[in-house]
Amino acid sequence: MVNGKVADFQRWLNTNYNTKLEVDNSYGPLTNRAAIRALQTKVNRQYNAKLVINCLYGSASRRVNKNIKHRAKGNITRIIQGILTAEGCDPKGSDGSFGHGLDAAVRKFQKDNRLHVDGIVGPATWRSLLS
Repeated sequence: MVNGKVADFQRWLNTNYNTKLEVDNSYGPLTNRAAIRALQTKVNRQYNAKLVINCLYGSASRRVNKNIKHRAKGNITRIIQGILTAEGCDPKGSDGSFGHGLDAAVRKFQKDNRLHVDGIVGPATWRSLLS
């Protein structure tokens, strides 16, 4: 059994979104596409967005994505936590709760990627996380 925080995220994606990833503790293109699939699925369920689940972060996905910020809870927040963990920005947990640890990780990611640093996962941050 492969261990590690990315492996945990991959297992969570497989369990909750039937992504059928090979659990290898590596955040490559397949895990990125699985994260996008999970996000598209969740946005469809939560906001009735009617996105085609194509595992691509295109204009339709960008159009319906919401800003996620401190105190948000749920699987969209959990997806952000998993991606940031894989990107080396430790959110201090993967519980689906946007607390101080995730806020600090978002800000680090934004700074590292020369984005506006505000702790909000908005359009530019989503694009950078998922592209």
